[in-house]
Amino acid sequence: MKEMAIKKYTLVFCLSWFSFLAPAQQIKWGLKGGINFSNVNGNAFSTDSTSALLGYHAGVFCTIKLPLISIQPELLVSTAGATLSGNSQGQRLKLTYVSMPIMLQVKILPATYLEAGPQFSFKMGEDISINNFSGFIENLDVAAGGGIRFKVLFLSAYARYMAGISKVGNLSTTSSPNFKNSWLQAGFCLHLKSKRK
Repeated sequence: MKEMAIKKYTLVFCLSWFSFLAPAQQIKWGLKGGINFSNVNGNAFSTDSTSALLGYHAGVFCTIKLPLISIQPELLVSTAGATLSGNSQGQRLKLTYVSMPIMLQVKILPATYLEAGPQFSFKMGEDISINNFSGFIENLDVAAGGGIRFKVLFLSAYARYMAGISKVGNLSTTSSPNFKNSWLQAGFCLHLKSKRK
């Protein structure tokens, strides 16, 4: 019941946010997607090392142009996690989130933009092969990061790094993991529409 409530409130929040943006003076909508190289940072596993887990992200965005900067909120389905080596060889921690980055963008060259901002992610699923880890993942993950984007006509390519601020979860043991998500993302945007009032 709790998980269903989280998903319901997530959907309502996201729809409300995009409805709020609709009356803006200039909005450019689009689709985006790409790959994730995710890992975890912090004091996670005393006997194991972690390596990047290959995943994906995909969704929609809108860019709101202001006099000096742009604001780009996004709504994405995105994966996170890591692969373990050592005593837990071959095991993995894979999480699926609905993520909402809110990026501030600055144009530094005619086709080049820098961006930075927070990201709020709501857990939608987990695939955990590590013993005793299922069920401890928090429903909300908060991160922040930045990146660069290159745009040509209606297409753009980007790279972005996001670092977790909140812990992934808690276990009630003395050796409980205290780790955070991290993502290196790369992908493409398709810019669909410009709306002016």
